Amino acid sequence: FDLLMGTDDNSNSQFAMLALWTARRQGVPSERCLVAAAQRYRQTQSAADGGWAYQPGFADNTMTSSTPAMTCVGLLGLAMGHGVTAKPGAKLADDPAIARGLRKLGDHISAQAMNDFYFMWSVERVGMLYQLKTIGNVDWYEVGEGMLLANQQMDGSWSVQSYHGSTTALDTCFALLFLRRSNLVQDLSERLPFLMSITEPGARPNR
Repeated sequence: FDLLMGTDDNSNSQFAMLALWTARRQGVPSERCLVAAAQRYRQTQSAADGGWAYQPGFADNTMTSSTPAMTCVGLLGLAMGHGVTAKPGAKLADDPAIARGLRKLGDHISAQAMNDFYFMWSVERVGMLYQLKTIGNVDWYEVGEGMLLANQQMDGSWSVQSYHGSTTALDTCFALLFLRRSNLVQDLSERLPFLMSITEPGARPNR
C-alpha cells in the first residue's frame, strides 16, 4: 500500500478515523489502522507550510496546496497516533509536526474563513481535541460564535452554501455542533495532556 499515491482524500479519511476511534472504545482492535493513518499524515505534511492538502502530496513532500480544513484533519490523525502508541504513564516530548500544523492553522482563524461551515466545524474539533482556547493567538470560539450569530436566519437555521455538498440541514448541524463545542473524541482529549505539551503560540488550556 503506497501512502503517497494520492488516490484517496483526507476529507473522507477523517470520518474513517473517527469511526475507528469509536470502534476502539468498544473493544474493536483498530490500533494498527490508527497508527497507519498517523504515519500517513506525518509523511504527507507539507514541507513548505506545515499544512495538509485534500490529497496526499508527492514523495518529496514539497506540495504547497494545503487547505485549512485538511490541516485540521492532519492534526486529528497525528493526535490519534499518539493516543494509541504511548505507553501508560509516558510523557511525550513536543511533536514538531503538530506544532507546525497548529501554526499553519492559526493563519486561517477569522470570521471570513470560518464562514465555510465545514472548516468551522473542523476548527472546533481541533480546538476541543487539543484543549486550546486560542489558535494563532485568536479565540477561535469567539470568532465563530460571532460569525454564526450574524448569519442565523429568522427560522433559526443557517444556510451559507459555502462548501461542496452544503445544504441548510448540514449547515445548521455544523453550526450547532460548533456552538455546543462537541467533542467526538473526549477520551483522547483527556489523554493528550498526559502524553505531551502543546506548543501552539499563545495557546492556553480551554477551562
